[in-house]
Parts: sequence; structure tokens; C-alpha cells
Amino acid sequence: MPELRVAHKMHTYTVIPRVLYIRRWAISASPTLLTPSLRILSLLAHSKSPFLRVEDNHILHYIVKNTIYAQFCAGETSAEVRRTISRLKGTGFEGVVLNYAKEILVNKGALVEHTESNEAEDVETWKQGMLKTLKMATDSDYVAAKFSGAGQSVMNQLAQNLPQSTAISQATISICEQAISSGTKLLFDAEQDAVQRGIDQWTLDLQRKYNRGGAAFIYGTYQAYLKSTPATLAQHLSIAQREGFTLGVKLVRGAYMASDPRHLFWATKAETDQAHDRIAEALIRREWNNILAPADAHSGQEPSFPNVNLVLATHNDRSVRQAVAIRQDQSRSGKEQINLAYAQLMGMADNLSCELLIGDAVRGSAMDKARVYKYVAWGTMATLLRRPLKLALVQLATGSDKSANLLRARSRVLEAAQQGASLIVLPECFNSPYGCQYFPKYAETLLPSPPSKEKAPSFHALSDLAEEANAYLLGGSIPEYETSTKKYFNTSLMFNPKGELIATHRKVHLFDIDIPGKITFKESEILSPGNKLTLVELPEYGKIAIAICYDIRFPELAIIAARKQCFLLLYPGAFNLTTGALHWSLQARARAMDNQVYVGLCSPARDMEASYNAWGHSMVVDPNAGVMTEAGENEEIIYADLNEDKIQETRKGIPLRGQRRFDVYPDVSEGEVKFEE
Repeated sequence: MPELRVAHKMHTYTVIPRVLYIRRWAISASPTLLTPSLRILSLLAHSKSPFLRVEDNHILHYIVKNTIYAQFCAGETSAEVRRTISRLKGTGFEGVVLNYAKEILVNKGALVEHTESNEAEDVETWKQGMLKTLKMATDSDYVAAKFSGAGQSVMNQLAQNLPQSTAISQATISICEQAISSGTKLLFDAEQDAVQRGIDQWTLDLQRKYNRGGAAFIYGTYQAYLKSTPATLAQHLSIAQREGFTLGVKLVRGAYMASDPRHLFWATKAETDQAHDRIAEALIRREWNNILAPADAHSGQEPSFPNVNLVLATHNDRSVRQAVAIRQDQSRSGKEQINLAYAQLMGMADNLSCELLIGDAVRGSAMDKARVYKYVAWGTMATLLRRPLKLALVQLATGSDKSANLLRARSRVLEAAQQGASLIVLPECFNSPYGCQYFPKYAETLLPSPPSKEKAPSFHALSDLAEEANAYLLGGSIPEYETSTKKYFNTSLMFNPKGELIATHRKVHLFDIDIPGKITFKESEILSPGNKLTLVELPEYGKIAIAICYDIRFPELAIIAARKQCFLLLYPGAFNLTTGALHWSLQARARAMDNQVYVGLCSPARDMEASYNAWGHSMVVDPNAGVMTEAGENEEIIYADLNEDKIQETRKGIPLRGQRRFDVYPDVSEGEVKFEE
């Protein structure tokens, strides 16, 4: 291998920019340095300390992002990912294998647990992540994906080797069609043995459909350290030959040794190396051999070898040099060559990647040109909103008949659910008119919980409605009477999609105002205040905060909620025509701007014949204080699609969280905050 030996003598930093070379040497050049780096990443990813959370500690975020994270990852935003891809291509790489690395793992040797999950939401989140990844890639790139990232239901299907359900099938087709239209190739990664046979079958079905015309758009991944791989790959090659499509193969040594049963692997490293290299040789030469033998040979007649495209994803010098030698020999003799690409992880095996690039210059244009790729992952270092969320605010028209109000609320909530909303919000006092004269008449007894239907019809209506809608439901607020203290409260109830109560918030700040010539109102004449902040964990999405109306004027609640990792602040509220015109929109935008989170305000519809005239204008504001959607005065439902990208984009552009001066003033979120009554 004279060309690569010459290339090896050339300094790697003649290809890699000096700063990247130094970072590589300091982080991943040897196991001694790499292992601590990965442990540091793991520590930071799971830390609960505000000093070790990269989203809270601006200095730590900067250090980690520009060292360990930058060594292995493409970026946190689309712009950063595109810059990384452009830089790598400018260095000489053909492109990248861009990895949307969302997956589910099971314990070593364990079976997949058949647990319930919302397949439609899980699959949609995975699909949107894949489509976004495809938009960042170019026609010279590959995009890698893991089927298990589509959720637990898909894991169950894979484990049982079932055909794709309608949801995952439609999502996969959308992803494949988008990839083909943009000229990007898809690599479906191998995963744990518990689901691998299902992945093999699904990927093969996609190759049947899309790998026509002599080229592969869809690739399956084959792990050479599994003893079953030669037979599996031979079977797939035979099917491709028989049915006339090109088999896309990504060949790796393997990635799940720590989580799959040991008896599945070759006994020694030498056996694994031999299996890998002989499989690679057979594919590159398109010739069967003693390791990759035809699956359906009979009567001594060897079947033809099908068309194959190969991504050789290895960090092993010998394996790469063997492949280069075969290709050089084919080039010299004028033999037909397969479509072959080499790939190494970003931040690792840089010497090998650069030897291939430098070797091109040494060999010259007359010889085979190596197509070299870097395999890169992308994503944020900290996530508040785990998946996109469709929010619905129901600006409900209410009257004096509680039963009618509940029926009207049911109709509108179900309408919102039919439109795909996962979190639905009703307004303050949605079951009654608003006013001190009405609170005692409409109050319900909620404790002990769960209350009886006779004492709390609104509680049970909300519970049943959340389950029927299969959505999270924030029941605005209702008047509450506590028999033990003989006190009244303005109380918000939140239920999960199973109809279970998951949060109760009593209005903390009572609406006591006196604007001469305009309005005088004193909730404290009847109501008592609640005594806690209310933060709610939605397992699929993240954490939200609940407060009521006048609570929004006290920024401390919002600051604490945001510092405690909430992505959304919800305020059912009934501002009036005076305060609404002055401050409704201003307050919503201010809370969003100060904390760089989403804010939702849900008002009753305006009724000019009522004793209290609500402002209306329910609205959702984004983390950059932009109004996403706003209602008018009458009854209507407004919707907003919330996503993590907007939060990260806003916080990156104006990095308030890392610029606060807690050496000058206190962090209110670290004080004596009450989360229990």
C-alpha cells in the first residue's frame, strides 16, 4: 500500500484545520482521553445541579459546546449543522452521514416490554425529526435513522417481526419520498438483537420499493461481529438478485456488544476481523467467498452476484487499506466497480479519514477516488420540550347554567381534540359567571379527592372529558369550597389523557384593584389565596406551569417556573375591558420575553350583557415574545404548534440564562419556594 504509506507520513493537520486537530488530540486521540470525555458528557446530561446543567450555566455551556460537544456533534441548530457540513466538505470530505439518533434501548438480553404508548404521536415526532434532518442534508449526503426512535409501539412491532402498522408505514414512506426527491440516501442503522430481525425485514421491503434503476437510496446495516450476519446478508443478496433491485449495505463491526447476549458474537476479535474483511471483499469484488457464501446455491451452480452499493463504516486501518487495494487493482485492470463510500465517526479515526483524502492527491486522478464521509450526530445539549406539541385554547362563552356550560365545554374540547390538540385549555371560571356574587353559588367541594359527583360535577366532567378526548386538559378554573376551613378558592384542575387528576392550582394572587372611574373589584371579599406554585410534568413533552389570571402580574412565579425547566406558562384568565386593553397582551409578551418560554392566556368570550365583561383575545406567545395566534372577542378555539427549536433559537440569540448576575442579586428560584399547600 505505497500510496497510503506516503499519505501516512504527511501530517494530518494538512487536511484538518489546526484548531480541530488540537481538539482531537486533547479529547479523542486515545482511550485514555476519550473515556473521561464521554463520562463528563454523561455526567452533565443527567445532572440535577444548576451549576452542572449546561442550559443554566452559560460558561459551562460555552466550554462544553466548543470542546467535547463540538468534537463529536454537528450542532444544536439547523444553521450550525449546515456550517459543520460545509466545513467538512471544504476540508475534502464528500459529505456526511447525518444522524438523527433517537432510539430506545432494552437491558442486555431482555425482551422488549409490551407497554402502551401513543403510537400516532411517537411516530409523528420521529417523522418530523427525520424530515428536519433531511432538510439539513444535501444530495451528496446520507441520513441515518433508527426505527426504535419511533416509539414503544414500533418497538413492539419490531420485536414480534410484524409488518409495519399504518402509522409507521405512512411515516416511513413520507421520509423515503422526501429523501429521494432531494437526492439524499437513507441508512437505517442496526439496533439491538431483540428488534434486529424486524428492522432487517422492514428495510428490505423499502429497498424492494426504492432501490431500482441500478442505484440504492435505502441502506440496511449489517454487523460483522454477529455470527448470523454472513447468512443474513447472503439471503438478502439472493433476494435482491432474484427480484432485480440494488442492495444497499452499510457494513460495520458492531455497536451493541455491551447490551446484546455474548453468545451471538464471534468468539474472538480475529474471527470478527476475518468476517468483516471477507464480507467487505466479497461485496467490493461482487464475488462469493468462504464467509459470504450464496444462500441458494444448488447443483454446484453458483448464483450471480446482485448489484450492491456499500458504505464501509470502519475505523480499522487494515480493513480500509484492503478495500483501497482492491479498488486500485480494479481501476488498473478496468474492472467494473461498485458504488463505495468510506465513513468514520466525527471526532474519531481522523487520521484514517485524512489518509484517504491525502491519498487521493498522492494517487492522482487516474486512480480510484475515495469517497470519504464523516458520521455526525446533531441535537441540543439541553431539551425543555421533548417533542412538538399542539396547544388549543378554548375561548368559551359561559352563562348562568352550570350544566349547559359543561356541555358546551365538552363540545369545544372534543372539537379541539379532533384537530389534533394534545393539550387543551379552558378559561377562568369556565363553569360559571365571573364575580364575587357567583363564587359561593357555583363552588364545588374538591376535597377529599376524588370528590363525589354530587359535590363536584365539574371535576368529574373534566376527568371524563380528558379521557374521551385522549388529551391533557387544563380545566381553566372553577370556584372551590373547602369544608374544613370554610374558605373559597379560585381553583384550576388538570387531568391527563387517562382522566387522572395530575395537578391542582389555587389562585395565589387575588384580584383586588381600584381604578377610579373605571373598575373596582376585590376577590378577597370572598376568596382566599392559594399558597403554592404549580409545576406539572407531562412525560411525553416536558414541564409546564399553571397560574390564574392576576398571577401573571407577578413575574416571580414565571421566573421560578422557567428556572425549573418549564417550557410553557399557562394562565386561564378573565381580564376586563379596562385591564385587558392596557395589559393583557403586554403581560403575556413580557413573561415570554423575560423567560424565553411559551406563554398561553385563555380568556372567556366577551359577553356585554353579563355583569363582568371579559376581554377575550386569548393568545399564545412564543419565546421571543412574538404573538403566534390571537382570538377575537367571541367564542372560538385557537391553536399553536410548539417546538423546542424556537426556544433554543431564542436563547442562543439572546443568552439571558447565562448572563444573570446572581452575585449581585439572588436567584429567586433557589429560595424558599412552596410547591405544596
